[in-house]
Amino acid sequence: MVAVGVFTPEQAASRAMAEDHAGPWGAYSRGQPGYALALKAVASHSDSYARTFPELFAWVQAMRSRDDRFASDLAGLTRCDLLAIPDLLASLVERPDLRRSYEPGTPWPYRLRKHPDHARVIVPEVT
Repeated sequence: MVAVGVFTPEQAASRAMAEDHAGPWGAYSRGQPGYALALKAVASHSDSYARTFPELFAWVQAMRSRDDRFASDLAGLTRCDLLAIPDLLASLVERPDLRRSYEPGTPWPYRLRKHPDHARVIVPEVT
């Protein structure tokens, strides 16, 4: 394992409050030690989801291109955590009811947000 950031408990608490999420903070930013590793992980996970769940992967891609709010939410998440894309896919595999009745282009009645109790889980939030 490679450490991509080290914080004291006080620093972590302060950073979490300032950035409104539990991290990681900047670890997956271009030029940081974890960035290349995160890109490989995202590519690998995305390829696996595309092969295993092609309809889900196609739905997310269509939503990104046809729903501006969905695309904006996902872009915001990936700015703070590149792993947001595989996290979203995993969440939608676990809860297919959140997407099955929504055609891309129809506004999705959820917002993409990090779950406050787990830094790496995305939970669609009813608006």
